[in-house]
Amino acid sequence: MSLLRVTENLLARRGRPMVLRRRIGTGGTFQQVTLRGTLSGYTGTSDQGGLMQGDATAVLDAATGALGSPKRGDLLVDTGRTWAVQGAVPRYVGERLVGWDVHVRGA
Repeated sequence: MSLLRVTENLLARRGRPMVLRRRIGTGGTFQQVTLRGTLSGYTGTSDQGGLMQGDATAVLDAATGALGSPKRGDLLVDTGRTWAVQGAVPRYVGERLVGWDVHVRGA
């Protein structure tokens, strides 16, 4: 099964609306987009440096609109809980962006 199908199936079956927020300037103004995503904790087999207890990974659809790629400092709001984005890796099939793998930490 292709990465495109895996991503589509994951988001269709387990995804829910999430809000990606980016602060504009130093005030309390945010730019935001609602997109579909799923969130899960890291497992004991996750071998990545910089992980802290309570970190999680989100798979988000590619529809980030004017925000572009998720980046460190953005906030992800899922079912009322706010997470701080630590980094993101794009999911490509050929030249087509199909989603994002995002490392988040409880904010």
